[in-house]
Amino acid sequence: MSNKSIINLKNVSRKDVHLVGGKGAFLGDLIKQGVPVPPGFIVSTGIFREIVLNPELMLEIDTQISTLDTQDISNLERASENISNRIKDVTIPEYIIESIEESFDKLDCRYVAVRSSATVEDGKNYAWAGQLETYLGVPKDNLVESIKSCWMSLYSPKALYYRVENGFHSADIGVAVVVQRMVSSEVSGVCFSVHPITENTNHILIEACYGLGEKLVSGQIHPDSYVVDKETKLILSKQINNQSEATFCDESGCIAKDISLEEGIEQKLDDKRILCLADKVMKIESISRFPCDVEWCYANDKLYILQNRPITTLKKDVFEYSDNKYRMLRARKLKLVSCMWNYTSRTHPVTEELHGTRLPQAWTLFEPNGDLTSFVVENEWKLMEEHFKKLYIEDPLYLPKIYNTQLEQGRKLMSISEKIMEEPLGEYTINKLINRYRKIKDNWEKYNSFNSIPWLVGGDSLGKHLLEESMRFDMEPEEYRVMSMNPEKSFSLDEEYQVVKLCLDIVSGRQKSVFKKRNVDFIKLPGWIQDAIDQLVEKYYWVPFGYDGPNLYDREYYIAEICKYLEKSKKELTERYEELSRFEDDTKQLHSDIKTKYNLDGHYLRKIGYVHTLSRMSDERKEATNKSHIAMHRVFSVLAEKTNVSEDVFKYLSFEELKQNIDDSHRMLEIYSRRIDNPYILYYVNGTYEIIEDPEDVIALTEELRPDLGSVHSVQGLTVSSGNVDRLKGTAKVLRSHKEMSKVQEGDVLVATMTTPQYSPAMRRAAAIVTDEGGMTCHAAIISRELNIPCVIGTKIATKVFKDNEVIELDLKRSIVRRI
Repeated sequence: MSNKSIINLKNVSRKDVHLVGGKGAFLGDLIKQGVPVPPGFIVSTGIFREIVLNPELMLEIDTQISTLDTQDISNLERASENISNRIKDVTIPEYIIESIEESFDKLDCRYVAVRSSATVEDGKNYAWAGQLETYLGVPKDNLVESIKSCWMSLYSPKALYYRVENGFHSADIGVAVVVQRMVSSEVSGVCFSVHPITENTNHILIEACYGLGEKLVSGQIHPDSYVVDKETKLILSKQINNQSEATFCDESGCIAKDISLEEGIEQKLDDKRILCLADKVMKIESISRFPCDVEWCYANDKLYILQNRPITTLKKDVFEYSDNKYRMLRARKLKLVSCMWNYTSRTHPVTEELHGTRLPQAWTLFEPNGDLTSFVVENEWKLMEEHFKKLYIEDPLYLPKIYNTQLEQGRKLMSISEKIMEEPLGEYTINKLINRYRKIKDNWEKYNSFNSIPWLVGGDSLGKHLLEESMRFDMEPEEYRVMSMNPEKSFSLDEEYQVVKLCLDIVSGRQKSVFKKRNVDFIKLPGWIQDAIDQLVEKYYWVPFGYDGPNLYDREYYIAEICKYLEKSKKELTERYEELSRFEDDTKQLHSDIKTKYNLDGHYLRKIGYVHTLSRMSDERKEATNKSHIAMHRVFSVLAEKTNVSEDVFKYLSFEELKQNIDDSHRMLEIYSRRIDNPYILYYVNGTYEIIEDPEDVIALTEELRPDLGSVHSVQGLTVSSGNVDRLKGTAKVLRSHKEMSKVQEGDVLVATMTTPQYSPAMRRAAAIVTDEGGMTCHAAIISRELNIPCVIGTKIATKVFKDNEVIELDLKRSIVRRI
């Protein structure tokens, strides 16, 4: 490609910025990706340098710029006039003029847009927006003079000021000129892929006006503005402003026209076009790899992109664009053994057979403080999301089949676990104990295949799809969240219901005084209260065990809970009991009211029913999982006695490592010591896994996987419950595990990687919940909707951004949590 040539716009890309400037380079990139850009050509910087930056003229220009005083307006204007007059007088060689006019003829139009495109323009830090000139509706006769005027605009007073103030006075700047077929814009404007005011990376801001967009860009009119959510594709807000005049370009040129009041107060861009433009701008952001400021127009019902440049006003600590190669999937405190069950080769073929898709590559980083962070390949995860969304939409038998299989396998897993709990494990040989370990592990892996993938991946993709679907009915987001709430009480809410009911019975039976003693003796309690407490223990003992254990709900726990509830008045207990009793009927009535209000169709209601099923699956999964963990804990306890090795050692060994080294306590302790003191990574791909422990490999891989948080002060998630408020401020209490939940007091905001049943007491005290992980049917989502408190899930990094006792604000409409 010659430095002194006329270049077709479709033949350039970002690597040619030195020849075609920023504007031309970015437009060329978009054309190559199929983005609709008006055809055109570029007068290269080589021509500018040959004609304008010839040695004689360059010496004069450098002399003028070197003596500039940017605070002296008359000095700026004088320098600008001197330079412009010299450029105006230069002669463009005839062969270049002929080439320009020949390129114009190929565009097959009467008028073109002529735009300056400097080599330092449209950069990430300096956009030069408005500094260089654009000329619209230019006929062939005026084209060469307009190109000259673009060159001259590099030396206008405002451009000289910008150049000197930003340190470009001595830079080698070239100016290319982009010439494009003039589009007869009916509606035009600008679109920001990140909201430039709120800096919300999930919101697109669109500004629109009638006619050409020059009046909008120059600030002469007050445009319409629309905000679109990237994930849900919902139009979050519209601000319609009156427009009294506009400039249109037709066969006779560019003409200003008056707009009637009736037309001026109408929405300039209809909803269909708003969403089409938002989709296009998200594609442009992905291509560009930076937050974009896009100029666009509609003509004859077709969208055209006229310009693309970076948004240069964002704070670096708020937004830093990346390719999103990896997604941070989960972050929590876990030992190796629990996660090993998720990533073993056995899970892979079962998952592929059941769901028709492979598990993505995954890396799990374990750190000495007990933190665990999992990452997956972003593109692979998105493909899985699309796969499951298609299953939910197109196959009405898929989820019922999976759910029934989960129930069957869950019962089997719990039965095996309960039998092992009753076996005389102390009499077993070490090999027999390892076989019991294998039996639990193998059945857990199989069980996990049925539910974790459709719940974790499919639940999120289905939730997003339904949120988009709700647009068809103009449903409010909060109404959708109500519809997604399972009418059946979760086990957490049911447990509270049973405790409150027992407390009311105690008050009615005049036994409240028994619980006012400092130490309540279970043996001295009335028999009916003992029976009721034992029933609670039998039904819910497994709730707090989690992945690590060894916590269990026992008699002492429920006595303490009863004492707390009995501090409330009988009226308060009665109100809460009635509220819990009515929960299912009230939720069903809300669903019925919304169904009637929007005349919801059967397809939508079927998929809403899937969300309820996934919530139920999530609830039931916890019982089966925790009971299997309790059985595993008992096996480990006996193994520890027989090998004289701490039970905790086994949690840091995979099953294969434990089996191979069970007779070598020194080797097991060596592995354990290495892993409690150093980070390591579990890598899973294609049904196999390996443990990466080499320090250099771990550091390099961690740097590649983990995002640089820098000085981030806000996070973006998904609002799953608004608590009937738009905003909420509170004191953050960051919980690394359920053992820290005593930190949460009434009115605090509970911030955790995720919530599990162990967190329930703290969740009831909290004013709001924020999590790193989760989807529409996760534990935090279910419980927050039942408690009707605000909850933002899936922020990925909230526990790493916020600290204890900081005041934070939840913006429930925008799903943002920020430090204030």
